Formats: sequence, C-alpha cells, structure tokens
Amino acid sequence: MTHTGRRTFTYLLVYGIICLLVILAIIPFISLVVELISHGLESFNLDFFTQTSPPPTDTLLMRNDQDSISFGIKNGIYGSFLLIVIATVIAVPIGIGCSLYIFMNRSNPVAKWVNYINSVIYGMPSVLIGIIVYLAIEKPMHDLTSLSAGIALAIILLPFIVFTTLKALLRVPNELIRAGLALGATYPSVVWKVVLPTIKKTMIAGWLRGIARVAGETAPLIITLIGSPAINWNLLHSTNAVPLLIWDFLNKPSFSSLVWSSALFLFLFVLILCTIANYIDDEKLST
Repeated sequence: MTHTGRRTFTYLLVYGIICLLVILAIIPFISLVVELISHGLESFNLDFFTQTSPPPTDTLLMRNDQDSISFGIKNGIYGSFLLIVIATVIAVPIGIGCSLYIFMNRSNPVAKWVNYINSVIYGMPSVLIGIIVYLAIEKPMHDLTSLSAGIALAIILLPFIVFTTLKALLRVPNELIRAGLALGATYPSVVWKVVLPTIKKTMIAGWLRGIARVAGETAPLIITLIGSPAINWNLLHSTNAVPLLIWDFLNKPSFSSLVWSSALFLFLFVLILCTIANYIDDEKLST
C-alpha cells in the first residue's frame, strides 16, 4: 500500500469511528426524547396549563386511583417564573459587577480571589447550596419562603453570569479599548459605553443558558420550599415550581401522566431558551 493509500485508509477509519461514536451518543438521547414526547402528550392539554396541582391531602386519597385526573401545573409554572425572576434580578447585576471587577483588575490579588470563589461556587453541588441557604436564612426565620429559594437559584446562576460575561469581555479587542482611551475617556467610561454594548448579545445568550440551567434545579427547592397548591406571589411565603411538582408526583402512581407532561414542558422550555441563545450567537457572528 502506498503512502497516500495508507493516509486515506487511516482517515476513513478514524472518520468511521467518529461517526459511529456520534451515532452511539445520539441514539440514547433520541430514544429519551421520543419516550418523553409519547408519554408527555397524554396530559398535555388545556387543563394542564389552567388547573393547579392538588393539595397533599388529595394526593394521598388518590394514591391508588388510576382514573383520569383533571389537574395541572399552573401553580408550578407561575412559581417557577417567580423564582427565575428573583434569581435573575439578584444574579445578573452582581455577576456583571464581579466580571467587570475581574476584567478591570486582572493583576489584583482580590480580583483573583473573586474569580477563585466564583469557580468554587460553580462546582458546588446544588443541594449543598440549598442547605446553606436553609441554615443561613430560613432556619433563623422559621419559615420556607420563595425569596430564599430564589436566592438559592441566584447563587447557582451567578457563576454562569460571571463566566459568560468575563469570557465575552476578554474577547473584546484591545485596540477598541485603546481607541476609547486615546479619545480622552476614562477606563470605566470606555468599559461602560464601548465594551459592554459590544458584548451585549453574548451576555444575553449566556444569561439565557444560565436560566435554562437553573430552571430544572430540584435539589435546592426540595430543601427551601414546601410547595403550595395555590398561586402565591408573596415572596415571604412558599410557592411551587415545576421541578418540585415532578418530584412530588414521582411516588404517586395516579400522577404518572403529569410527571411525563411536566418533564416535557420543562424540556421544551429549556430547548426554547437554548435555541434563542444559539440564534443570538449566530446573529452576532453574522454581523
């Protein structure tokens, strides 16, 4: 076999192995999505979005009832929206501030420590964050509140905001910053009026991916919330969330269809957020 023939054979062999590995990785995902859609569509109707989940006493009475149940997750959808808003309002300003501080003071030891602590939080198990929030906030208050659960999700979301914003800041050409400084502007002014508008789309895409990440978090909510069968906008009272409802329904045979439908709803929500984030990234690259 000639040298060219050996190179062609090696290329085709490696290419075939890569294609095989990709197929082996995609098959479980496709089977999971098909299973999720086939079971989730059973209860994916108007009642699913307009009715609230049953109180705990009703679920105990219905444990062995296999008949159709006209309940939904309206309270979980509203509760998840409330928790995401709380987490975003807390994490986004703090995350942008931390990333700007690290970017503007890269040689400062304090900035390096801030970046290190952010990395530690990024790798921290979410259940541990829930325990910390419970011990630090809820136990002294003797109550489980939506605000505390939102703070737990904000702590999880914070490293995503810092990393995505800092990554975008580090990609800004130095020439752009020097041009602003050459015109007589101060460094903070250049960052605020030139750098941040330049990375606006990248930051928004990163925020959407971070929200998609925390939208399905269950462990911290199990610790910081007790759930509620009603829609509750009071931050000092407990609310419900879609992941919490899925956890609550898992051990109840009568609610198996709601488990699949809730999981499908959560999957579609995350898919939509990630699709929008990718679209923003593609639009940014095209411009």
